[in-house]
Amino acid sequence: LPAPQKLTFDLSPKAQTLLQKAATQHDKLIADLDMNYLHYTGYGKNWIKTQKMSPDSFIQMAIQYAFYKLHRVPGAHYESAQTRMYEAGRTETIRSCSNESVAFARAMLSPSE
Repeated sequence: LPAPQKLTFDLSPKAQTLLQKAATQHDKLIADLDMNYLHYTGYGKNWIKTQKMSPDSFIQMAIQYAFYKLHRVPGAHYESAQTRMYEAGRTETIRSCSNESVAFARAMLSPSE
């Protein structure tokens, strides 16, 4: 493959101002972001596989459950799927929000079930 070449754009002053405003707003949003994570070591993908589950599906359901628990509405999230092995392959999306995943989240939150 040839080496990448830098693209230069001839932007009007108005476009430059709009881009600068967007960059400033983006920086404000980033500064307001609060994120934490837990590095869980109780088990990993190998244990999930022994339970006859896909680690990827396990995480997708965990995301769906966490979002539903927090917001009480289904999360509209998706995962990229590679189809590059097929002719004219590209990236497709897998939407893991379904009636079944919402029912799972509700059941997890229901004390009676």
